[in-house]
Amino acid sequence: MCHGTFDVVHPGHVRHLLYAKTKADILIASLTADEHIKKGNMRPYVPQDLRAVNLAALEMVDYVVVDPDPTPLKNLALIQPDFFAKGYEYTPAWCTPRPRRRSTSWRAMAGR
Repeated sequence: MCHGTFDVVHPGHVRHLLYAKTKADILIASLTADEHIKKGNMRPYVPQDLRAVNLAALEMVDYVVVDPDPTPLKNLALIQPDFFAKGYEYTPAWCTPRPRRRSTSWRAMAGR
């Protein structure tokens, strides 16, 4: 499982999704709902329904979920993925408290 904004999908997103697909038979891409994106003026550029269609069109993505919550914690608890992929920038040194809580949640569910 992956989670993110995926607003204006770029090569980094594609590499991330390709990597995540190598870790599981089924890749679920969870995307942040429009109401929870606070990355700057006029964001998201692409509305959530179109972002979902864009992700669904990618061969490596099996399912897409628009997450109505501000974090993927409820979906992680519900879906219980074997693997939760975050971008390379989420190393311990760069990890803010919010992704750290996600890490603790999916590890508690026996994920990697």
